[in-house]
Amino acid sequence: LQEGKLKVMKAARGQWAPYHVMLSKTDIKFCHPESLKLDPTLNISLESMEMSLSTVTLTDLPYVAERDMPFVISLSFKNTPKQAGSQDLFLLCPSFSEKQQWIGTLESIT
Repeated sequence: LQEGKLKVMKAARGQWAPYHVMLSKTDIKFCHPESLKLDPTLNISLESMEMSLSTVTLTDLPYVAERDMPFVISLSFKNTPKQAGSQDLFLLCPSFSEKQQWIGTLESIT
């Protein structure tokens, strides 16, 4: 459905790591951009998880620069009822228009 270069928060201290992100109807794959092969270092199956989008505030991410906040997407993944646990993922888009494109695509599959 969509792919591109995004940054993923790797720690609670506002450090971003660049990834090549590939979104399909069944999963989201995160690959290191410097790798010549697109071998995912993280693969989230959307078939076994419930995904939701939410807004992000400085309270949620106090270590993130205020200038970056308009470009951040928050994704929450909750396991299906058969499994326990959840995971939050923060993505930093290179521009506001790209953020809007990603949100549109993500909303179309949730």
